[in-house]
Amino acid sequence: METEDNTVNCENDEEKMDDKSENPWPYLEEFFMYRGKKGDSVQMQCKLCLTATIISAYKTSASNPKKHISRKHPSKMEQ
Repeated sequence: METEDNTVNCENDEEKMDDKSENPWPYLEEFFMYRGKKGDSVQMQCKLCLTATIISAYKTSASNPKKHISRKHPSKMEQ
């Protein structure tokens, strides 16, 4: 929606990041930093990767972050 000064109002944009929500998987804080939500997905940044690797996961499933750790950082997996 455009305002009178032709700027775009993004207040209702579902795709913008919501940083006010909490990390749904606090037990993964050793490996990931919570970056926010985008729609129904949670954005997590891997703390172990040298580059800023962002992992996206559906809000009710931590399988993507867990798979990332097992594939990219197998030495960090619990035995």
